[in-house]
Amino acid sequence: MSADTSAPVSVIAFGDAYATRSSPKTPLQLAAEAIHAALASPLGLNAADIDGLLTGRSPMADPREQWNVILASHLGLMPHYTTQVMHHSSGILGMFMHASAALRCGLANYVLCVQSDAAPLFVDSHRTVTDLDTDPEYETLLGFTPIHMFAMLTQRYMHETGASRSALARIATAAQAWAVAHPYAHKKDKGLITETTVLESRLVADPLRLWDCAPWGPGGTAGAFILALRDRAADVSDHTIDVLGTGSAMTHQYYSERVAQLIWRDPDERTAGEIAAHRAYTAAGLGPADVNLVSSSTAFTALGLMALEDLGFCPRGTAGDFVQDDTIFPGGSLPFNTNGGWLSFGMSGTSANMDSVIEALRQLSGTALGYQVDGCRTALVHGMGGTYSCSDVVILGGVGG
Repeated sequence: MSADTSAPVSVIAFGDAYATRSSPKTPLQLAAEAIHAALASPLGLNAADIDGLLTGRSPMADPREQWNVILASHLGLMPHYTTQVMHHSSGILGMFMHASAALRCGLANYVLCVQSDAAPLFVDSHRTVTDLDTDPEYETLLGFTPIHMFAMLTQRYMHETGASRSALARIATAAQAWAVAHPYAHKKDKGLITETTVLESRLVADPLRLWDCAPWGPGGTAGAFILALRDRAADVSDHTIDVLGTGSAMTHQYYSERVAQLIWRDPDERTAGEIAAHRAYTAAGLGPADVNLVSSSTAFTALGLMALEDLGFCPRGTAGDFVQDDTIFPGGSLPFNTNGGWLSFGMSGTSANMDSVIEALRQLSGTALGYQVDGCRTALVHGMGGTYSCSDVVILGGVGG
């Protein structure tokens, strides 16, 4: 089969799964539930039809190497195209790009993409993330943790753009406004909050306060989706979601390397998010004005402001003004992190970016677990990994068939 690099690719099914502290599940259990949910849709497919399998980085709660092989063995899958896509945790979004390439080259007919984790239930997440994201020969020895690095990144962003603490608080209050309607959001029961709630919460690392930071939770999450060429997808599903464009980029590994880049190279150098978004828009033939919904990996409030700029929804340095009205709140013109995002839905480990994907797929298919966005036809999912070092962007089209 010859490669057709322009052949459209579609999501033909997806599924999700959740765990809580009162009902714990392992990453393998969660993954199995999500896959079963995807295959349970009226596809006419079964596990034997899955000839491609992609996972992201091994779950923090199950850090065995070759986790894709372990998952396949556990479920009795026998794919002839499989690998782990590791671009920090944003590699979960990178699976769209890798699966599309494999489908177009004839390496597989149906590619199953899966990620799960249950870090809050089984792992010292703070220690594990520090070991993953700090330089052991320099940063770790000085006592740096990711929270320190993102606090410094926030300070720098505020200094360069003039963004206020009130602007950061708007990102948190918007996230919580969406989360109160989602049954699995970690902060659902805390109810609606105000900017004062954020500004008066406990100081964690100046200028970040407790409500500026994503919590570890819910207990565990998993997502699975199946990709196929659109022509083949039409044979098994009446409702598909098209992969319109993808983009990927990285700028550095450790925070201190990024600082050196900005000092010794070009202070105006684009972020990985900006580069990845440009590539995705170009591939899709779309622009920010065509997007109805955004799911972005916002682990800290400043990253929400930076993402809005990097993704082209407002010029660099103006996100603080952009969020002052209700644009990103429920009922606003740019629904942003409609499950509450990492700030209020929470982070269960390496599955956090998959949670963003699942929320976008649910919104596009009209099956949101929380607030449903009316008329959602195009969604942009932005995944960040590391210390804002790796980014992947995918633009998904509405339900067709």
